[in-house]
Amino acid sequence: MRNKVLIYEDYGCADISVLAKELRTYFEPRGCKVGFTNANEIISRNSLNQEVLAFFIPGGASTPYRHKLEVLGNAKIREYVQQGGVYYGICAGAYYACKHTEFEKDVPESRIIAEYKLDLLNAKAIGSLYKELNIEPFAKNTASSAAGIHGGHPALEREVIAPCLELSTAAPDLLDHVGNAPVTA
Repeated sequence: MRNKVLIYEDYGCADISVLAKELRTYFEPRGCKVGFTNANEIISRNSLNQEVLAFFIPGGASTPYRHKLEVLGNAKIREYVQQGGVYYGICAGAYYACKHTEFEKDVPESRIIAEYKLDLLNAKAIGSLYKELNIEPFAKNTASSAAGIHGGHPALEREVIAPCLELSTAAPDLLDHVGNAPVTA
């Protein structure tokens, strides 16, 4: 029975206290325990098991996620999703789920061009969209936060632009390639 919700808490994560509080408020009255996990627990202790209903990777920085989860951790996350678990990527967690990321590619102090190899979505996360929205780059003003995604699916033959959620900065808006259903990001 899936009765747990796990939040990734490891190197690269931003403050997750508000996320944890809100998830507890929602899930605990419904009989789900909210807890935390990290790369070591995912890889060595199989923390993403059949008891976990949802796995949240929060905002922060996606490159450190790759350093901790690459290969074995990514395989465990993919296996968890393939077995019916739910992955929620918020900001950096949403970028991390995509095949390719381009973050402020023309701003040297914050440029990230990467393939994280988790590959939950065969898509490109693009952010922040400061030029398109006529705002400052995220590197110069962290309140400037918007992103998009572009993929090979017909529904994604255009870039999708969306402002970020309150709990995230520069998060992409994602569409699921399987059923064209919105994915929380």
